[in-house]
Amino acid sequence: MTEQALPQKPVVILGAGCAGLTAAYQLTQKKIPVIIIEKENCVGGLARGILFDGNIYEFGPHIFHSPQADLRHWIQELMGSELISYNRTIKIKFHDTYYDYPLPFLKVLFSFSLLTLFKAVASFLYQTLLSKAYPGEVSTAETVLRRSFGDVLYRIFFKDYIQRVWGIPACRLSPDFARERVPRLGAFPLLDRLQVFFRPREKAPKTGQFIERVEGPLFTTKRGFSPILEKLASEIKMRGGEINLGAHVTKLITDKDVVVSIEYLKEKSLHTISPSAVLSTLPITSLVEMIHPQQNETEWRRSTPTIRFRPLVCVGIHLRRSRVLPASLVYYREYSFNRISDFSYFGFKIQPPGTTQLVAELTCGVEDDFWKNDDSAKRAVVNDLAVEFGIRESEILGTTVYKTEHGYPIYELGYESHLQKSIDLANSFNNLAITGRQGLFKYINSHLVMGLAIQAADQITHKLSHLGESGLTESLGKTKCPEPAVTSIGNVA
Repeated sequence: MTEQALPQKPVVILGAGCAGLTAAYQLTQKKIPVIIIEKENCVGGLARGILFDGNIYEFGPHIFHSPQADLRHWIQELMGSELISYNRTIKIKFHDTYYDYPLPFLKVLFSFSLLTLFKAVASFLYQTLLSKAYPGEVSTAETVLRRSFGDVLYRIFFKDYIQRVWGIPACRLSPDFARERVPRLGAFPLLDRLQVFFRPREKAPKTGQFIERVEGPLFTTKRGFSPILEKLASEIKMRGGEINLGAHVTKLITDKDVVVSIEYLKEKSLHTISPSAVLSTLPITSLVEMIHPQQNETEWRRSTPTIRFRPLVCVGIHLRRSRVLPASLVYYREYSFNRISDFSYFGFKIQPPGTTQLVAELTCGVEDDFWKNDDSAKRAVVNDLAVEFGIRESEILGTTVYKTEHGYPIYELGYESHLQKSIDLANSFNNLAITGRQGLFKYINSHLVMGLAIQAADQITHKLSHLGESGLTESLGKTKCPEPAVTSIGNVA
């Protein structure tokens, strides 16, 4: 794009999280004017750092990893010596024993009584033979899990846990949930071999490219993941980009098939900006609510009940112990939290020396006590830690609670068609594009978020370069986002 071809109006990016900052960096590399609007007073989104008593806390452990060499090298160049390697260890407590995660099936299986073991194997074989004889339609997550593990193992491993963590039973979750969020039978080698023998090959899930995998070397910094995003923000501003913090978007004003202006509140004042293009990383539900005038409003309103996020409450605890957990990350089934991390494993610089930080993650609804009452969440976590690890009140240097209403997308039964209606509505505006974990309603890792954001930025660059600002009204919003892949990343200065 030549200097003369540069748009006079900025590309406006909604949200300064991982996706928004990555896209903005890519655009500023092309010398395209960018303005980011972010409602929080800091960058980072769900990967931002929470400062408490001089230490940084996170929404669970965020790490950077990617099998894509271009993306990995870009972050390594960006961060230089600040980036440190990390060896993640994960365990799950089951039947009063800590196991490596994913569960080693044979070890767990033979911890059962002989009667339970017999019932589990018989149930698995029955479901396997039944599904071969009567393949039928896979209708819910419960169907997938029962067919994969049998009724006995489904009840033992999944039924109650899913209800507690996600707030609804597996029979109300889409098959996508089981395919994407539950470890497949690769964690169960004996059953996996039996599956290959007995069962016809399933069609690959259409969202398979988004299945969460930990691939490539793992990296963080001594202050956590957030310095990576803070460095991105600094580079964006050095290249002339603007990051508007503490600004809450209220409306996207449209005319026919174009977003003509954006209204936002900052310090109780209403501001308006006219964009050349808009890239939203906001939750798709929030974005569509902001579009005015609302198109197909009645139809979209009928869709929203099944497009929901599961809120997340994090309780951070600073302890006078050097280490608490048996691994960097541990899953629990019987406590208030379903997952907890010990930052002593991450190589963080924790003050004072000899102490550690724990972050317990609690999923709940906005109507639940844990969401409404911080003290209730603190008490529940502290009491559970006292039971599990004998932690005393005198060892606790401080506790903090932080939360997000849009923690995890809930793949509720039938969500696919309702989600598509919202995406189609957003894509009906030709200078509006969506990306990111919340914008796409996908539970994906940071490297996938970055890859998608780079592609969205390249898409906008292409349209601006070949069509000009007016040409964006032709087809920007109507181009579907491809699978995550990184082929070109701007050089780091």
